[in-house]
Amino acid sequence: MTPIARMIPSVPSLATLGVLATCAANCKGPQLIFYALGNVVYNLWFHPLRQYPGSKFDAATRLPYTFHYLRGSVTQRTKRLHDEYGHVVRIAPNTLSYTCSEAWDVTFEDIYGLKQSSMRGNFPKDPKYYIKSDNDVSNISNANDRDHRWLRRIQAHAFSEKAISLQQASIQKHVDLFITRLGDEIGSTRKGIINAVQWFTYLTTDIIGELAFGENFDEFRKVQMFPSFENLHWTVKSFAFFRELSRYPRVITYTMMFFMTPRSRLFSQWNAIDFGKELAGKRMKRGADQVDFMSYILRHNDERTLSDVEIAVSSITFMIAGSETTATLMSGLAYLLLKNPSTLQKLTAVIRRDFPDSTGMTFLKLQKHDYINAVLSEALRLYPPAPDSLFRVVPAEGGLLAGKFIPPGTSVTVNLFAAFRSPLNFHRPNEFIPERWLKDSPPEFQSDKRSVFQPFSTGTRSCLGKNLAWVEMRVILAHLLWHYNVEELMPDSTNWIEQQKIYMFWEKPGLNIRLSKRD
Repeated sequence: MTPIARMIPSVPSLATLGVLATCAANCKGPQLIFYALGNVVYNLWFHPLRQYPGSKFDAATRLPYTFHYLRGSVTQRTKRLHDEYGHVVRIAPNTLSYTCSEAWDVTFEDIYGLKQSSMRGNFPKDPKYYIKSDNDVSNISNANDRDHRWLRRIQAHAFSEKAISLQQASIQKHVDLFITRLGDEIGSTRKGIINAVQWFTYLTTDIIGELAFGENFDEFRKVQMFPSFENLHWTVKSFAFFRELSRYPRVITYTMMFFMTPRSRLFSQWNAIDFGKELAGKRMKRGADQVDFMSYILRHNDERTLSDVEIAVSSITFMIAGSETTATLMSGLAYLLLKNPSTLQKLTAVIRRDFPDSTGMTFLKLQKHDYINAVLSEALRLYPPAPDSLFRVVPAEGGLLAGKFIPPGTSVTVNLFAAFRSPLNFHRPNEFIPERWLKDSPPEFQSDKRSVFQPFSTGTRSCLGKNLAWVEMRVILAHLLWHYNVEELMPDSTNWIEQQKIYMFWEKPGLNIRLSKRD
């Protein structure tokens, strides 16, 4: 196996499993049982977090959390726990989840914001959640503070508003092609029915391919996504499995990984990394003169040189963050609009009224459009593309969260999905009502805790791709509704969001909808 293949923890061989099983067999059963029972007793009656509300099963052992995590239901279950127990819940023996409203600004800044004191701000990322690869290569997600500052400084140039504005023509070109080929598709024998997930993913993949690497993937010409990108999706899921299972003895971790990985996907992670390396290598040979995201990295890679492995990881980060998240939000928005036809009709009418000519839908004008922004914000609230919790760990001196001392070593998080749908934070929290985000919102929404809404996180480790995501979402939505009537949700997609699982990202089935050309 090449060094690049070790970027993501691999599925073990049968020989490895045999060795680990032999080691485990030598342990004495009564000792293991006594140790497990002792942990339960300590967690329930002596642990520093014993006073916090939550289920006794979750307080006693991490097994319930792991069970729901592997089923893809832990995020939804965490929301139910918050609905039952309130803003702060002990979701595992050493883990607290927050959805604070009145204290939200304080809590969010205490955990994720800038360093304010020895016990407040910019808590380090939980190393048990942001695990590193076998060869200890950092990426922007799991890097320590020093490496993160360096990586972010290099990559931030690519995602600045100025850099994205220079790519307006490229983004618009792909959106125009998307609109044209949609017309060809709905004019065929499919009676206007498309798989929205597939089409939005095609579009965002093409956009990030050109913006990041100067590559023309041209996904619209293919019957399905090219295999290397499908491998990226499975790689994310398998990494989520490994991340949770790595908290347990290695024999359990590797045995579970072996049996949970389909045989057809055993080498997906290695292929995905090699694909990232190949993609980055081709781009690097063209140098920094070609203007795209990689050119900014090449120009500002001066403090110390990024290795081929580090660049490959950055490439995969670009691919996933630049395509998966926007495609997810746009798919969710299509579903929510079709579930709320009055809002769909109003948005369509407003776009066509305010933009008599589609060429007038510039990035700047769309950025200032209040109702488009309100609709997108409401979609982000109900269906955040990255709903999984972002765990930090309280430093050695302890921490202050919402005015309370938290013991060192405690894993803490703000659960976005639970916070955004909490009745303690939003009136009519499970309803799709964009008007709540307008400056002159109806009186019933005046008490909404808008400060809760942080879909891209905050602080020094907030999402780098925020600017690009907003640009893509606005321009895709505006052009889609300007050119086409979004008419109907097909029967097989009527509970599309409700049936999904979450493994870091939403595991999306197809979303079949009917479109027709604008009269």
